[in-house]
Amino acid sequence: MDTKTIVDVIKVLYPSRYVSRDDNRSAADGNKQRFSTLLLEHGEQQLQDWGVIASSSPLRRSKLASSNGTRIQKEILTSSSYLLQSSSSKSSRSFVKNNRRFIKAKEPYINMSSVQGRLRLCSKSIVFEPNDISKGVIRLPFDKMIKPPTIIAFNSNLNDKTIAVQFKRVTVMKKNNIISPYEYFEKKVEFTFTFEHSTAQNFMDLFAKLFRASPLDLEQIMKPLFDQPFDPSNFFNMNEQPRTNNLRVFMLAPLVKTAGCAILTETRIYFQPFNGVQTTMSNKALSWALSDIVATARRYHRLRDEALELFFDCGPSILFAFDSYKQREEIYRLLPKHRIVLESDEVVVPCHTDTSFLYQTILLWKRGDIDNFEYLLALNSAAGRSYLDLSRYPVFPWVLADYSSAKLDWSIANGSNESESAAIEMFRDLSKPVGALNEERLKSFRARFESMKDDANPEHQSFLYGTHYSAPGYCLYYLVRSMPEHMLCLQNGKYDAPDRLFHAMSQCYASLLTNPADVKESIPQFFDSKSVDILLNLSGLQLGVTQNGTVLDDIELPRWAKSPKEFLKMNRKALESEYCSQKLPLWIDLIFGVKARGDEALKAHNVFHPTSYLSPKDVNKMKTYEERMQAEFQAVEFGICPDVLFSAAHPKKTDKSTHRSILADAGRVFVQDTFDESENKTRDGSALPKLHQVSSPQKSTNTYASPSKLALATSTSKLTEGLENEDVPALMKENLVLDEGSSQGAEMAKYDATCGENELKVRTLSLRGNGEQRENKGTRGTFGAEELLSPRRSALLAERKHSFRYSDKEWSSQLLSIKEMHGGAVSGCCLSINDEKSFLVTTSLDGSLMVHTLQAAKNSLVPDRRSFIAASLVDQTSNRKSTEDQRLHPHRSHHSSDPLACLALVHYAGGHIAFAGSHDDVVLAYGINSACGLASVYSHRDAIRGVTLIPRPPGCKFGTHLMLTASWDATVKVWGVRIMKGEKIHIEKDPVVEFFDADTSIDSLDAISILDLGIAVAAGGTDGSLIVWLWRFDGSKEVIFREESTKRGESCSALKWLHWPNGDYVLFAGFRNCSLNSYIYKKTGMIATSKLNLGSPVQCLGVVPDTTDIFVGCRDGEVRLVSVEDGVRFEKDPWLFGPGNCDGSLTLAITSISVSCINGTSPQYTVALGMEDGKTCLFSIRK
Repeated sequence: MDTKTIVDVIKVLYPSRYVSRDDNRSAADGNKQRFSTLLLEHGEQQLQDWGVIASSSPLRRSKLASSNGTRIQKEILTSSSYLLQSSSSKSSRSFVKNNRRFIKAKEPYINMSSVQGRLRLCSKSIVFEPNDISKGVIRLPFDKMIKPPTIIAFNSNLNDKTIAVQFKRVTVMKKNNIISPYEYFEKKVEFTFTFEHSTAQNFMDLFAKLFRASPLDLEQIMKPLFDQPFDPSNFFNMNEQPRTNNLRVFMLAPLVKTAGCAILTETRIYFQPFNGVQTTMSNKALSWALSDIVATARRYHRLRDEALELFFDCGPSILFAFDSYKQREEIYRLLPKHRIVLESDEVVVPCHTDTSFLYQTILLWKRGDIDNFEYLLALNSAAGRSYLDLSRYPVFPWVLADYSSAKLDWSIANGSNESESAAIEMFRDLSKPVGALNEERLKSFRARFESMKDDANPEHQSFLYGTHYSAPGYCLYYLVRSMPEHMLCLQNGKYDAPDRLFHAMSQCYASLLTNPADVKESIPQFFDSKSVDILLNLSGLQLGVTQNGTVLDDIELPRWAKSPKEFLKMNRKALESEYCSQKLPLWIDLIFGVKARGDEALKAHNVFHPTSYLSPKDVNKMKTYEERMQAEFQAVEFGICPDVLFSAAHPKKTDKSTHRSILADAGRVFVQDTFDESENKTRDGSALPKLHQVSSPQKSTNTYASPSKLALATSTSKLTEGLENEDVPALMKENLVLDEGSSQGAEMAKYDATCGENELKVRTLSLRGNGEQRENKGTRGTFGAEELLSPRRSALLAERKHSFRYSDKEWSSQLLSIKEMHGGAVSGCCLSINDEKSFLVTTSLDGSLMVHTLQAAKNSLVPDRRSFIAASLVDQTSNRKSTEDQRLHPHRSHHSSDPLACLALVHYAGGHIAFAGSHDDVVLAYGINSACGLASVYSHRDAIRGVTLIPRPPGCKFGTHLMLTASWDATVKVWGVRIMKGEKIHIEKDPVVEFFDADTSIDSLDAISILDLGIAVAAGGTDGSLIVWLWRFDGSKEVIFREESTKRGESCSALKWLHWPNGDYVLFAGFRNCSLNSYIYKKTGMIATSKLNLGSPVQCLGVVPDTTDIFVGCRDGEVRLVSVEDGVRFEKDPWLFGPGNCDGSLTLAITSISVSCINGTSPQYTVALGMEDGKTCLFSIRK
């Protein structure tokens, strides 16, 4: 293949060929289909569609008599029954407030009359697309259905063509074909659909199978639909002869997976969607000429190695996922390996994931025939990255670091300015991953890494970064202006909060340096001058207004760029500069090379969550379907590392030697261990033909080269002209001795076994992590940093008792442990201590949830010192034990892409379940024993700031527990939760009740069940207000107490209810104006009983049932222990302890607290504290 040809092949990877703007079509463009699977739930499939005439009307209380020629209809509840059963005017106002974001019932979607369109039955919903483009597409999800559809009968004729179906919510999308957030109609509505060209029975039969089907049942139901044979009438030429049977495949695109049938002929490849017409064309199948294929690439479908991408001369590529690896390889072998151009001139059709393509690409880069941008495009494709897969999107580096100057100094970039400090200010350090660019932030990552290591459990895998540098959410963060429909699909019909959307280059880069949850790299569009649509709001999207009043529109550019096109050109110029060309190999080592995995990755601070290294081999080892699905979901949603291409440091452009660093099986091999020279395996685990290494070419009866190798050998003369002999890869110069019958020798060859001593011998590396490989990521390694407490200092603190500041009281405290667990503030901690199992659960604003086990001493509920970095109070003789084994043991971890802001822990049916609320409006249920996410629910429209669970009270019919959540959206919601044995859980999708009376964002929450009456719910506002509701078991609710803000805007930051043995229900409230207040519940309402000024803003409260001591965490890093007299009044002088008492250097705020009590001859408490800097402290205090 000559230079010009391979350069052309690389140019098909330019992003402008793939990512086109989602055009905001006008009403005149009515022929274009508005519906796409992007309007459905992620992963939902459309099954069948019909032409219908639709009508709708709100439900009214009526009962129509049955008679001949009259429709039979049951009594239907009015929309007023949707209100909670409360006669109070406040309840009515609450309902109105609840529905402020919903469109009023008078809108035409509630009152349609004979509207023509297409009715689409999907796997989880019904969708109606009106022919009139001014009317929006209507989606009716099954879980919002009041009752299933029924055929409307006239004169006892059961073959009528009309069905009726009732829903309580209507979702409307793309009104006037404008891409915008979805609209919701909260109204009970009845729809009727009259089928124009078929009977209603066809719809009813398919719907009956789908409704209430489990995921496994759904797969079995849909399989026969996917197996429809290819229609021969779709052949481009009736003389074509098929070369394959019908192949069940998925055609993949970003967030879209279309099932269908593929077939290969001698001249074309066809795809027939299982549900009929794919486009507005008259034919029912898509086809592509094989002669137009210019390149291929093996790809992945989720975590399975069974997809194939085809590149064409004109237009974007296509990506097919097959049933198996074997089927994919069969199709690949049938594709043409050569194509004819310029009459009889034959050229090779390269496979981007074959080693030969990588050899040629690196030679072209060294010669200057392709630039840095094109070289990185080629490396991405060789490493399995594709524009058609957001979970494996091409990765590019952030190159520039200066987004504030008025002008860039290009003398630095071109090497004429020798000032290293100037270069650092202008360019990002390409030798470090994004997470290591800020040394201060890296320290917190390293400390967390150290805290996660578990010598007692070597299989536990530590990591530095819980988020990845490339994931679907990050890609669409950059591409929201060019792919808004994809963003709405990923975000459940809404854009992200305006302050979190991509709106300024300087803000985006600053976030990369400071945000503990932001380590994302760049994408190719930032270096392609034709991709200006990622910077311009060409569709006029309504993206919202930030908190400072900025209306989001076009991207705010740095001052040195006068236009979006100039910005992209400047970025490209920086990438192609001499300075960047010298440093680029260092970045390639981090992403595609020797520092991507193993010990080198550990040394380079380049270790990510274990799921980002998962391979097809790892998935095959998993025993259950649920385990495989969960692993695939987490990897695909949160980022996957590229395939490894190089086994040694990437050569510089000026280096003579090229091939010695290239992995012999680059891109497509998995072995047992990262550094084992194991026998080559294919990705499905079967052995490839054995390759015999040779020291020099020899004649032999079984020595031959594959056709692709022969074509390669005869087409490299021009490519290698002028190069040193050492620059030509051994694969191009030597034959391979293969077992007879092999067809894959050229791609799987190894180098000459007789390399010189000083030359690097290529070793087979694993491309993705498997269970064995991830052990080498350094779970036992260290960054060389000291522990928070040195051994000597730790021992001194452990053996030293600390009296409280008020020495006249008979209390003493002892520090058990202090260690950095998280990279951000600890937002929640729950301590569980008992004879069977003791552990500590923590959440953090860095998005992590961690579980640490605590060993208990014999015959005691107090954690043994072997689990801490200090001594136990029970066994004083253990104070002299070595500190080497005194540590919290990391046991479980989970990571979210958004900050986790609150935490609750439930023990039930032998299981332990943590509930964490995030800034992404989601509550996640995590099983402590099962070590996995169990369920989640999108609960609010803003960050969740409080979550608590109470056992189901008598007289309540919702599950086993009630979960209450509070949010910055000024609402509190109650959800039914059912917890079963084996840590199985079900959370109702719709709240049981909602409270809307708060006038400001809510910052704290707690609730308690009041015997035979109902549930008291307290919520504290960010302005210092306090509100208490009583939700009675008869369904009514009312505000029983409201305290307006009189605290100069200081938040009500913490709330705790207690039920005293005398029957009183007492509420304790902490405020950031340093005040601690108590209130007692009476049948007449809440009564304020006591108030205490603590001298420091209150951050959190800890209480223990049946005790009279309140633990208050404050901003000054001290804990106040406040005793309560008569159950309601505070003692005047609180007792102080905390990290500040033990180490004067620790003055950061306490952000969360949990207390466990051991009752004996005198009270004894174990207290866990979460700190603002990510540290966790454990204390024991006793009288």
